[in-house]
Formats: sequence, structure tokens, C-alpha cells
Amino acid sequence: MTNQKRTRIAKSMPKRFANEIYRMSCSEAYLWICKANELIKSADLLWAQFFGDLKAFKEGSIKEEPFIGSTALMLYGFAIENLVKAGLAARGAATTRKATFALKSHQLIELFEQLGLSLSKNDMEYLERLEHFMVWAGRYPIPLTAQDLYPRQFCDGSHCALHFVSTKDAEAVLMLIERVKTVLPTEEEALLSYMDHYGKHG
Repeated sequence: MTNQKRTRIAKSMPKRFANEIYRMSCSEAYLWICKANELIKSADLLWAQFFGDLKAFKEGSIKEEPFIGSTALMLYGFAIENLVKAGLAARGAATTRKATFALKSHQLIELFEQLGLSLSKNDMEYLERLEHFMVWAGRYPIPLTAQDLYPRQFCDGSHCALHFVSTKDAEAVLMLIERVKTVLPTEEEALLSYMDHYGKHG
């Protein structure tokens, strides 16, 4: 799509001001935490619906197999990504020396390592699965390549595709979320920092 088909940038707000707001927002842990909370709440609602649909399917109340578990896991994955980036933002690692955004990756394993969180083999396998839901399985019917559909061998000896959905997934997600939160500022601390930062630049 050409630029002519896009909405034009309004001149009511100076670009310099907008760029400064963007630069400051990149480094605010509070904003990342708030977005993570939104995603978790949305994912929780979908997961509860998935469980209800799954029960109804097994009982024969509905004929269509429930598929929204994959969408819930996509949202959980993005929530974890936001929490990790909140931790990195709090440490000043969200922007480059040129004040551009530095955390453009969705690769959860690498982000966890960047935050200094140790990972077991099982943790890495689970994060890799979440990445698949974030990249394609939570939003598209197929991946870009057939290789992403190939079964993988997991550390427990099982063989399965990375985009399978287990009823135990939400529990594992919550454990990962709690692990990340142990190295984050509290929401109150992040809010106070946010208010102080914007107060100085207001």
C-alpha cells in the first residue's frame, strides 16, 4: 500500500514533542507493566472460555472443537514479553545511545537471558512454544514454512509440535510471570518513577 492511501500526519502536534514523548515512554517500566496487565486479563478471560468450551465439547454440548486456547497463549506470551521489557526498561536498557528503541525482539528466551533470569531446559522449551503462538499459531492458520509444523522432541521424552495446546499451559504461564515479577519494581514503585519522570519533563 502506497503512502497516498495512508492517513496523513497532522501538524497540530510538533514532531519534536511527539518524538520526545516516545523516547521517554520507551524507558518507563510502568507503561510496560500496565500493558502486560491488560494482556493477562484478556488472556485469562479467553482461557476461562476455552476451558468451558472444552468441557462442553467433551460432554457433547457443542460440536465444534474449541480453538481459542491458542489465542489465549499468544496473549500470555505478549504479556510475558512486556513484563521482561519492563524490567529491562527499569534498568535503562530499553533505548540505545541514540535514544532509539532497543528492545525490538519477540524472542523470549533471549529477553529472559538479557534480564539475567536463569532458565531450565523445560523453561526454554515452554518459552519457545509461546514464541510460536506469538509469531503465528495464535493468529494465523499456518506458519510461513512447513518446518514450524514439524514435531519436536522435548526434554521429557515426548514428541509434539510446538503449537500444541495443553490444559496445563496457563498454570505454567503464571509461574513464568511470577518469576519475572521477582526482578521487577512493584507497580507502585514504577508508577512513582513514571510520575517523577514526567513531572520533570512536564
